[in-house]
Amino acid sequence: MTDNPKDIGAKRLLSTISGAYQHPHSLPFDPESPLVQALYELEYTEPAMFVRGETENIRTLRSRVRYLACLWPDEQPNALAHRIHGLLNNKLFTIEDIRLILNGRSTTDPTHRTNEVPLVSLQSIGRMLRQGYPMREIARQTRVSYGTVEAVEKYLGIRSAVKSRQMDTAINAVRDNVSIKKFAKINNLPKTSAQRLLTQARGVLKELGEIQ
Repeated sequence: MTDNPKDIGAKRLLSTISGAYQHPHSLPFDPESPLVQALYELEYTEPAMFVRGETENIRTLRSRVRYLACLWPDEQPNALAHRIHGLLNNKLFTIEDIRLILNGRSTTDPTHRTNEVPLVSLQSIGRMLRQGYPMREIARQTRVSYGTVEAVEKYLGIRSAVKSRQMDTAINAVRDNVSIKKFAKINNLPKTSAQRLLTQARGVLKELGEIQ
């Protein structure tokens, strides 16, 4: 039985993450996000489409590549370009092409700089989404429009993946009768946040009939 082509991108992303880090959960993303389909399309996209055609289409394609930087918020630009180049799995693109796109420059005229969000700001967005900051607060601190932060989250699902993972952890903690203080310490959370998560987890388990 062959894999659905739409699943190839997600599987490759998981493989890349697993190979690059001992703990793949350090790079959260939502496997049901538009990223899965985007990876499949980018694998077969020709570089010319990034410079020729309607402006809106070019901007969308470049954003799909640039927003991937949010998955590696602490990576240096050169290493980041290598990671994204490997993730795209498109032999038509060079690492230099990816580096230029990330740096907000044209792949045909590197002297031309676009008005895209700076790479450092994108990585800051990724870092703060991972830390669970509200999107409006992220926009304020990074001085990027709320629409851009929202677009990144919709594309990658970083914040929702973190929340989902925290809830899974909280459910297990309730099952194991872990105290609020211990749960907060293990997960590096404020006590109030830990208490809220555990309360929500108890609600889930009650609905499942596991606890009274």
